[in-house]
Amino acid sequence: MELTTGQVLTETALGDEHARPLDPTATTADSSLTPAASSTLDTTAGDSATTGTAVDQNTGEHDNQDSGDTDGVERYRAEDLGAFVAHGTATNHALYEGPDGRWHAVGDAVGQGLHREGTGRLRDARGYVTDDNKLPPKGIDAHAERGQSLDQMPAPTSPDQLADLEAVRAATLARAEKQDTKNEIWDNQVKPLIDSLEQAGLTIDRNTFGSANFKDELREAVPNLPRNLRNAAVTAAADYAQASQALVDASETLGVAGGRFIGSLLHPDGQTITSSDGTRGVKGTFDRTIYDGSATPMLIIIEEKGAGSTLGVSKVDDPNNSGPKIIAQQCSPEYVHHLLQNDDSLAAALQADPQLYYNVQSTIEGSNGGAVKCLLVHTSADGTVNVVPHLLDPGRFRRDTIRIPSDEGTQ
Repeated sequence: MELTTGQVLTETALGDEHARPLDPTATTADSSLTPAASSTLDTTAGDSATTGTAVDQNTGEHDNQDSGDTDGVERYRAEDLGAFVAHGTATNHALYEGPDGRWHAVGDAVGQGLHREGTGRLRDARGYVTDDNKLPPKGIDAHAERGQSLDQMPAPTSPDQLADLEAVRAATLARAEKQDTKNEIWDNQVKPLIDSLEQAGLTIDRNTFGSANFKDELREAVPNLPRNLRNAAVTAAADYAQASQALVDASETLGVAGGRFIGSLLHPDGQTITSSDGTRGVKGTFDRTIYDGSATPMLIIIEEKGAGSTLGVSKVDDPNNSGPKIIAQQCSPEYVHHLLQNDDSLAAALQADPQLYYNVQSTIEGSNGGAVKCLLVHTSADGTVNVVPHLLDPGRFRRDTIRIPSDEGTQ
């Protein structure tokens, strides 16, 4: 298996139909810069990601399925940039003068002639390019912050690691099949109906066709549609919705496979406490937790994302304020603090093993010299596994105040 540090970009620039993806091989290094980046493993497969947004209306948690994670890319930090110039009129990025005399935003890739114009849009000498450094959604109180890339990524050697790698490849192929099925339904069942349905006042779009809102609109339009068109549209909407859900499920399976692989690769002696292996993800729980006491005690928290999915948000308690809950991004210190105290699956697993409970609680507090590590593991639709460490700022994380519920109540 080849280790890579190439850039994986699958998102489409907002409002720019002609944006080009960046060339993964055309990177320029500047030894004076130490960007926050991720480490990448290419498991070799092939497919493209889809986009969308899933929102849980009951919990207020959002799972952002827009793609755009990058890996191994040199990026500007605040200290690398000069004076503030303006906010992008279209993107609202804070623009600063860079060492090259052009405008950049914190987190932009270095080199390749990349810069931002007054609108904030990213471009190079040939025109606009795909923006892999879009601003996070508005209304978030606590943002996740990327840490430094891993020093090295070991190659899989053990039987378990090799088996987990094969599971990633299998999940990649399975997802590709689901994507093909969805595309076939669009081409064979939906496209022939588009003109007629649009003439009836319906909006036909790949991202919304078959959704609950579309079905409501279709239901209202049914009395005015010819029977053949009505039947074909209802069938196409149902089939497309089913294929879309199957693709979402396959993307989740892909993300879980990537998380399991990285867990075994980076912590071969670690003990998995909780995981999403073989189950659907549950809101309000970590995707994967591992305790590794082989050297310095460490609790590893992994957020697993597949294909186009990126970090979501949730309402959590603020460790530094007992007031109303705040909106925190997954992998942020506030989010991790909250789930450590409220993840029922984690609490139940630890309560079943008193020694493990003691080890993990001591590690969280740091009383045993241990540490908590949070990783975003994103497995792209093409099978590339990206590992992005995230910072747990001590002042925001407040590890000294975290108590995992025990059988006797919170200790």
